[in-house]
Amino acid sequence: DEAATDAGDATEQAVDDAANAGDPMAAEALTVENFDLQKAVEMIENSDLSTIRKAALEQAITAAQDSPELLRPALENLREALSAQ
Repeated sequence: DEAATDAGDATEQAVDDAANAGDPMAAEALTVENFDLQKAVEMIENSDLSTIRKAALEQAITAAQDSPELLRPALENLREALSAQ
C-alpha cells in the first residue's frame, strides 16, 4: 500500500530529523512503538510553540496514549509541530 509506505517514510524522516537534532532518545519517544509520554511532554514544554499549541499537543498525546490507532496521528501532529518551529 503506497499510502502506508509514504506514512512510514515520513515517520522515519521525522525520527531521523529528531535524532540529527542531537537527541536520539527523543526521536524514539515520538514513535508508537517506543512512546514515552514524559519525554514527549518534556519536548513540548521545551519547544518554542505557543502556550495554546503546547496545551493542545499535550492533551492530544495524553488522551491517545493507550490507543495506538489514536496515538499515531497525535504523534504525527507533534512531530510536524516540533519540526516546523
